[in-house]
Amino acid sequence: MKTLLPKSAAPFAAAILCAAGLVLGAAPASAQVQGVTKDSIKIGMHNSLTGPIAVFGLTYERVARLLIDKANAQGGINGRKIDLIVEDDRGDPGGGVAAVTKLIDRDKVFLVLGGAYTPVTLATFPRVIERDLIYWSPASSTPLLTKPFKKLTFQAQLPLDDHALAVVNLAASMKPKKIGFIGENNEYGKVTHDASVEALEKKRLKIDVDETIEPNASSAAAQISKFKAAGVDVIIHGGTPRALAFIIREIYKQGVKAPLISFGGGSAASIFELVEGEAPIEYYAVSPLACQLTDPCAAEFNKAWKEKFPNDPPLVWTAQGYAAMQMFLEGLRRAGPDLTSAKLIETFETMPEFKSPIIPYPMKFTTTSHRGIHGGFLDGFKNGKHYFFGDEIK
Repeated sequence: MKTLLPKSAAPFAAAILCAAGLVLGAAPASAQVQGVTKDSIKIGMHNSLTGPIAVFGLTYERVARLLIDKANAQGGINGRKIDLIVEDDRGDPGGGVAAVTKLIDRDKVFLVLGGAYTPVTLATFPRVIERDLIYWSPASSTPLLTKPFKKLTFQAQLPLDDHALAVVNLAASMKPKKIGFIGENNEYGKVTHDASVEALEKKRLKIDVDETIEPNASSAAAQISKFKAAGVDVIIHGGTPRALAFIIREIYKQGVKAPLISFGGGSAASIFELVEGEAPIEYYAVSPLACQLTDPCAAEFNKAWKEKFPNDPPLVWTAQGYAAMQMFLEGLRRAGPDLTSAKLIETFETMPEFKSPIIPYPMKFTTTSHRGIHGGFLDGFKNGKHYFFGDEIK
């Protein structure tokens, strides 16, 4: 039996059917993911391109561009070119918040790649994930990014609490009677301090002389004088290169014989040049690599880097960032053409271990941990000689 509508209702019904048809036909557009079109993926990055931590920020920005340019030259990821939009956070938490706000609201990016500086990371990642976007960091070492577990944050960098294991293992192997700690007066210094305290307690050791230094300090004379007066046997450093250079010069100037062991923030070419030349103290720093940058394991990276930046020597963190960005792009590829945040999260949580000759351990995320890598090696200088060794301290 046919059901007939009154003539007066026919136009209304037709309009409803037409509207339904338009809605059904527009379903793909209405379901379109922010930052993703049929031929592009818009990805944001904040990093410290200027300011006190620019030596690290620039290296992560450049290595991201290197690999994204290479992927785009080969046709993109699943037929889409990657549009990388980078904002300078200036090494300032407020600048970081402004940067990610622009990336999300004005540029409409699909996700955000995080920067290297702990205080900025802690200010920015909550702003990203509260908008239900992924914050994927190849650079940040703050444990608070992924501990406690957060579904939308990923960390392809060695966290500082894992740095502490390598730092304290080496310090303990020196059988110290007194330990000094000097950390920057910021979140990085606090995290490294607390991680050191926790790791030292497990070795039945403690910090005996506890000092802080401003990140932009131009002298460390007072702090090193206290270490010398107390007769510390080992000094642990948690901070970045600028103030560290003054710490090293003062250790050498005052004739302090205690070895200096730094978290990864002290693994910089300028610092290595300083302890090899002007101030040849005994010095060690955490490295994320499986070998020195001059060794065969870094050959493929070095070739790619020198072709792109022939006049800019890389840091160890450049090579680590290279491996991290390789993993990131592999995850994008594995997520397939129907790209969404949920699909990408699932892909990263289930994809096989990502192995690279540059890094000592494979990178792997799971459904309960978005920390991609654990365990660090150490780079060191003693009696003017360069040493590189793994997590077995000798």
